[in-house]
Amino acid sequence: MNVKQLLVIAEQRRNITNQKLTYAENFLAAGYSAAELLADETFLELERRETQLIAERNAIFYEEVTQN
Repeated sequence: MNVKQLLVIAEQRRNITNQKLTYAENFLAAGYSAAELLADETFLELERRETQLIAERNAIFYEEVTQN
């Protein structure tokens, strides 16, 4: 299993999660609603990046399982 690759992906996900939390806190503190946050393009882009990292991680796991 490519542990180094998985560690890089995990670190990237952690960074994106922190960015999302900070962005959401600031967004809501500015008086916007949760519905507006979920429609915000910047927040959605962070969500897309996180989803892509999850897909990459899953592909690594799948490759490992199918090779053994």
